[in-house]
Amino acid sequence: MKKNRALQDALDFRSSLAAAGGCSFQADISARYDEADQMFSGACRYKTEEGAEITLTAPDTIAGIQAKVTKDGADVSFEDTAVAFGPLAEGSFAPMAIPYILGSCWAGEWIESAGEENGSVHVVYEKGCGNEQIRVDTWFSAETGEPELAELSGSGQKAATVRLSDFSLD
Repeated sequence: MKKNRALQDALDFRSSLAAAGGCSFQADISARYDEADQMFSGACRYKTEEGAEITLTAPDTIAGIQAKVTKDGADVSFEDTAVAFGPLAEGSFAPMAIPYILGSCWAGEWIESAGEENGSVHVVYEKGCGNEQIRVDTWFSAETGEPELAELSGSGQKAATVRLSDFSLD
């Protein structure tokens, strides 16, 4: 019974996101690399018909760098600063694409499972297939229905953890 309620909560969130046309949120991201984790933060916006964008806010050394990602590709803009984040999970995705991956999963990718876990609604999305598949685990607040935490995995390994805040539907 609880599983059905969690799935319905995920579908209701999807409907609200579609009706709003997108969402905005703050993301604190920990990207996992063999040599060390890289931490960064950004202001994110996802538009269901246009893609996503992130403006990095931390650390200060990369603040202001912007990336726009659509299903067709990505554009990164900066003045005299570059981001040296390599691809994650054996090349499955780039860290700057995380807001797009999250938004596209919430908006329409396959829901593999949904259930209640420690007072949150835990939804598992799958994007792509075969070696290109990305798994996105998202935990939604049982109180507000907003996403609070996400983990992205590719090639069988967890590649990034995202703490979300200041979530709003556009």
